[in-house]
Amino acid sequence: MPDLLELLRSIRGLICFCNTSRRPLKVHGGRHVSNIPQWPHPRKLPITPPSATKVDADIRFVKQQGWFFTEIPLEIRRRIYDFALGEEVILLSIPDQDLQVQRCLEPDRSMCLKELGEETTQKGEGSADSKLRISVALLCSCRQVYCEAIESLYASNTFLISDVDVLRFSIPKALLYLPNFVFPHRLRQIRSLCIHWCIYPAYKLGRNYLSMDHRRILQVSTTWKDCWKVLSYMEGLHELYISFACSEDEKVRWLAMEARLLDGVKEVTVKKSFVIVLPFEESNLGLDVGQSRCELRVPYGSSGFLSYQQAS
Repeated sequence: MPDLLELLRSIRGLICFCNTSRRPLKVHGGRHVSNIPQWPHPRKLPITPPSATKVDADIRFVKQQGWFFTEIPLEIRRRIYDFALGEEVILLSIPDQDLQVQRCLEPDRSMCLKELGEETTQKGEGSADSKLRISVALLCSCRQVYCEAIESLYASNTFLISDVDVLRFSIPKALLYLPNFVFPHRLRQIRSLCIHWCIYPAYKLGRNYLSMDHRRILQVSTTWKDCWKVLSYMEGLHELYISFACSEDEKVRWLAMEARLLDGVKEVTVKKSFVIVLPFEESNLGLDVGQSRCELRVPYGSSGFLSYQQAS
């Protein structure tokens, strides 16, 4: 009987080993050398709270282990998080299929784009390329710090989007696909967003907009609506700045479609400052913006986008 019990214990240990090991499966001559990789068991306390309503509750019930930093009042700790993780201009882009994040070294948004294009070509330790990286090591220190500080990453930075998908009629990729990379409650924590929306000429696309069939026009219109829908999800926005840039070759086409392209503005809610700079001086400043309280501006004079005219 003791030998039988030892055999059962050995079999049970082997089964437990097979269920927990994460080594890859290799097959040699029909024999399984190792087991199939297994996902880790769910955390008792997930690192990311599933909704914004549980964040404060999770922070309250995290045990204090005598760490000096945890003895500081939460309001002061959050100010420290804002200083460590925020007060930056962060450029979002999707050059391939992954979201890329870079820190702008210039407070001026217009200079930020020029600087990013020049400095990111430098490589090596201590170069500008390393300075452009976003440091989030503080968030990885422990779960309590993560729960308290993650909001500062979204709420205390200005996010800048300037990349456009030429093949999809100049749609900002980082804006359109942002919900694929960021949780909905994190999108609602973003407070400051700046978008440079460049409309590429039709001849660069190798096609004529006027010759598109009805189905293709509806597809373009739907994609534009999706972009405005993403902005409408960001209910925590305090500042939203959008500047459209368009070549003179597209002036007639833009002015004819201006009201339809900007119809989604009505669904966007911004608490403080909502500014849209239209591409041409002849643009209509009297467009219907609904209840969004959007302020429309147009460039004028030789200084271009450095000077603006708004509705009186």
